[in-house]
Amino acid sequence: MKPEAKLSLEWNMLMNRLPNMDGHESIENTSNTGTPDKAFTISGINGWAELKVAKEPKKDSTYIKLPHWSKIQRLWMKRRLTSSTVFLVLRVGIWDYILDTHNMFNIENIPYGDLKKHIWKVQIGEHYFWNAANLLLFSNKLRGQDILKTEINENEY
Repeated sequence: MKPEAKLSLEWNMLMNRLPNMDGHESIENTSNTGTPDKAFTISGINGWAELKVAKEPKKDSTYIKLPHWSKIQRLWMKRRLTSSTVFLVLRVGIWDYILDTHNMFNIENIPYGDLKKHIWKVQIGEHYFWNAANLLLFSNKLRGQDILKTEINENEY
């Protein structure tokens, strides 16, 4: 199974476990190729997620590159810059990083070692990781009600 297909399958399994999930689906939009991979509704709030997998750098000083995050996909997300429910879900190694519009566009400008410190570093495919408290936090994050500080300070890099 290809890495993005595995992440997609694990994302769907996680979505099925979230409290207040109204529905979720994979999106294949041939008329607008920039549309993210996933759409979801939690407690009546709609959201979107683009799933990407990047090769894990050997050095913490290396920058992540996302050549498959296309210009049209980035444009779709930039047009929703003020939305709190649009996410880039980036898998690097065993970790998945949940990046909202406040920090996703800076992702290729920070060293991998700093990305590893991101507060929304999770393991979507590890079922033991998703206890009730983590599921509630994640559900709130996807509804735009993040109680954790998630912004990466771009002035540090």
